[in-house]
Amino acid sequence: MSATRLDSPYTGTGSLLHDAGRRRRFINSLGFVVVLVTTTVAIVYPFYWMVMASFMPLGYSLGNETPLLLPKQFSIDPWLAIFRERPLLLWLGNTTIINVTATFVVIPVSLLASYSLNRYRFRGRMPFIVFVLLGQLLPASALIVPLFLMFRDAGLLNTTGGVVIAYITFMLPTAIWVLWGYMQGIPLYFEEAAQVDGCNRIQAFRLVTLPLAMPGLAATSL
Repeated sequence: MSATRLDSPYTGTGSLLHDAGRRRRFINSLGFVVVLVTTTVAIVYPFYWMVMASFMPLGYSLGNETPLLLPKQFSIDPWLAIFRERPLLLWLGNTTIINVTATFVVIPVSLLASYSLNRYRFRGRMPFIVFVLLGQLLPASALIVPLFLMFRDAGLLNTTGGVVIAYITFMLPTAIWVLWGYMQGIPLYFEEAAQVDGCNRIQAFRLVTLPLAMPGLAATSL
């Protein structure tokens, strides 16, 4: 007597469900790609068009061009005019000096301040943190007049040093607040374990906490 094998009635249904799942995943992936490409083009294209507009001839109106991929006329005269008529290199150099100097002052000071506020408990700690936060709530315009009067009395008006001090004044509270929050995410027992292994407090900070804080320092410096 021979046995007859019957195919499962669910085999065809499982295959259909599998194909439907693949189609659904493909449609979802395609929709994600379309949205991503559309958003990227919408964000990048205005900057691209500004760059292309800088290569149009002097006196040429953007209204004469349809904002497509490439303008009809190219010219480097606008760029040459900038370097000939204005001290652009001097401006770029001053900007670099000011930003680099302010960053090299703000980052170490804010790092040590945020570390102290997280690791040490001392009188006036929380009022100082609140004071730093309140400094961020003040509009920049409220500090212009006091800074102007102090810089005038100190002879720092229209000087690079005055701008550096102003940058540090505005950047330091923000940097302290950001790094203070980041330091809270670094567990204290990492340093305690390093001290058990023979490190002192400074070595534990330099060998353990500082490497872990590098992402926060990089984000703050930007």
